Amino acid sequence: MRRHLVFLHYDPEGYVDNAVLHTLRGFRPHVEKIFVVVNGFLDAQSRQRLDGVADEVMERENIGFDIGAYRAAFGRIGYGELAKYDELLLVNYTFLGPVGSFASLFERMDAVPVDFWGMTDHIAMTPHPIAGVGTMPQHLQSYWIAIRQRMLASADFREYWSGLKNAHSYNDVIIKFETQFTKHFADLGYTWKSAYGHERYGTLNASMEAPLAQLDDGCPIFKRRIFFHDAVDRDHAGLAAAEVAKRAIELGYPRDVLIDGIYRRTPSRQLSAALDGYLVLPEQAGDSANVGSKAVVNDDEHFWQSWLRDGQNVFEGASYLIRTGNEFDAASVHAALRAAHSRAFGVIVRQPAGIVNAFDQDDRLGFVVPLVEHRSTDALGKGYAQYGPQVHALADLLGVRPPLEPDAPLTPVLGISALRSDAFASLPQQVAAAGGWDSLASSMGGDKALSDLLDLLAADIARSNGFYTAQATTAFQLRVSHSMLEQKFSRLSSRFGPGPQTPFKGELRTGNGEARAAIARAIKRLAPKTAARMGAAERKAKSTVKRLAQAFRRMVK
Repeated sequence: MRRHLVFLHYDPEGYVDNAVLHTLRGFRPHVEKIFVVVNGFLDAQSRQRLDGVADEVMERENIGFDIGAYRAAFGRIGYGELAKYDELLLVNYTFLGPVGSFASLFERMDAVPVDFWGMTDHIAMTPHPIAGVGTMPQHLQSYWIAIRQRMLASADFREYWSGLKNAHSYNDVIIKFETQFTKHFADLGYTWKSAYGHERYGTLNASMEAPLAQLDDGCPIFKRRIFFHDAVDRDHAGLAAAEVAKRAIELGYPRDVLIDGIYRRTPSRQLSAALDGYLVLPEQAGDSANVGSKAVVNDDEHFWQSWLRDGQNVFEGASYLIRTGNEFDAASVHAALRAAHSRAFGVIVRQPAGIVNAFDQDDRLGFVVPLVEHRSTDALGKGYAQYGPQVHALADLLGVRPPLEPDAPLTPVLGISALRSDAFASLPQQVAAAGGWDSLASSMGGDKALSDLLDLLAADIARSNGFYTAQATTAFQLRVSHSMLEQKFSRLSSRFGPGPQTPFKGELRTGNGEARAAIARAIKRLAPKTAARMGAAERKAKSTVKRLAQAFRRMVK
């Protein structure tokens, strides 16, 4: 079968990662032409990399999202030229693959007598989850749609694209294109099929809710979004990104390519979780004789300042550095912090052989911190504490790649941590480019504040350079921490309604569903004027939502 691939790529920095190149190389044995349409621009190196795997690369102004890109590609190629092919593939960059090869997929789908097909589909839903009104029809997901010759050569196909209005947002693409394409052509009498249909998996959206089952069924792709989508939101499907990554790697997807495909959009904690970033070390310190010259131990309390202001060679030519942390007056700190410091010291400083071995075995591991435990701490969920405003400002000044972890950054315990030199090699230049240490310290609140901020950002500094962070612990500490997590979660969940999503839905509920009503009655009794204002505000909000929905329906029509 003669195939023509039109591949849509977008990156706000004009970058083409190794995952995209891996995908295009995977297509090469199965397609006659590879046409890459780029929304936006490409940096020079990325353009060269794409030219090496594609037959033609078209850069265009980033207008119209997928709709504008595909229409522009058809205009460049010509509908007459496309009609010579048996199949046109419309594919975008939002998945990782192939896992193994595309060969079995094409062999199987070549035998299916349909006019168009896709990799996965989404079931019909009422009301429409994006528009809020009407029904979203069952549809093929638009990251992969294959159009066969009868439909490709038809006037119906050309008229569809000439009449389709450009999208102006991600949701606009879903409403105008993704959710309507399948129904539009099915209503015209064209037949279609999903290679890995939802009915096999019993989910709304199998690509996001059943990727393990799809991989086990031979699906050669998995979605990038699995790794940066809200992990808690996916919990209701029992989905853990680490399991997807592990299974894909076991089935032949290159681990380095996977990391290259996700680290630029994934917060550091989620990236660590996806890569199973836990170092479970022995209870007793191991032999450190094999550490040799690979690692240097640094006991400077003012580590960041000594390195980035005073220019000390903190790595001393070694590949790794182990920080013993900051000095503190044990009598003046809480007993829980003293205990946490002792455990952190034990798994990082007293276990150099284990840390060095972990670095040696995984060249994408850039930073190691002690486990942030679920006992005697308020660090989890506290975010950046008093440094919230400064941390984002400093990240921007240093060019640290967003998104930052919103809830609980991976940070050292009082500075105790281990660093790979390559993961932080660019930091002195980044500080210099931002005005130097003294200038940054002045704007951030002083030397100590800047040092604290660098501890908070260290995992993301490493991530920006293509490395991930791991948490070090012992098996016993991990069990103790997890047992406390179970008890905390059980107690918290008991205050909410049933279901695996709780307590993350955000709505206060109890078993009998009367908590909200009881609170409302209490407010009305104790503060009637406040209750009246709240009632008026609620009515106004409902009216505003209704007007917006009506306006949106008119716009869609």
